[in-house]
Amino acid sequence: MRDQISDSIVCRLCAAQAALQFSRKAGDGDEIGCYKCIGCGSLQTEPPYWLPEEYARSSRKGFLNLDTYAAERNLKLSKSIYFLRAITKQSGLAHSVLDWGGGVGLLVRMLRDVGIPAYLHDKYAHNHFASGFSADPDRSYSMVTSFEVFEHLENPSAELDEIFRLKPALLVASTALYEGQGPEWPYLGPAKSEHVFFYSRRALELIAERYQYRVLIL
Repeated sequence: MRDQISDSIVCRLCAAQAALQFSRKAGDGDEIGCYKCIGCGSLQTEPPYWLPEEYARSSRKGFLNLDTYAAERNLKLSKSIYFLRAITKQSGLAHSVLDWGGGVGLLVRMLRDVGIPAYLHDKYAHNHFASGFSADPDRSYSMVTSFEVFEHLENPSAELDEIFRLKPALLVASTALYEGQGPEWPYLGPAKSEHVFFYSRRALELIAERYQYRVLIL
């Protein structure tokens, strides 16, 4: 157990200074610092040294951590993507979708069932539902989706580079925005969880500017 936590860290998105906002006690007794960046306004945990253990635990064979809302959520998302592609005139079969961080592949399976050539990328989860349709590094994708993934990014500056290197025409993502919430914000999860970075509106605008996209926040 550590005696103290730092008063500030370097923001893992924009490299500005981030000042300690509050700390939270983990189940093992460690105090985990949460910091607000003076540049992009995001909230982030201290460098999440606990993530390798978390991901190793969840990727073990036989590990079962059921998300009881997953089927309903992915059903709604599949419908939204279908209509979004139609609205943006990307509904032809030649235009493919990559679900970045798509977990066990349920959304990809649903999209393929309605004729959308969707593929899965996830570094940590096993591809159960979309076997045979994992991402191809040599393929281009007109749309990238990334639902409830951004808050998991340990080093968003580098990991977002991986996504935008694909140069999709459209990136559709979801995450809860940080707007000054305190330590009781449910979206934080446990003190040592996989949720480690929380974006402000300004942060999303900076991301769009960096990669020469326009951002629409709903």
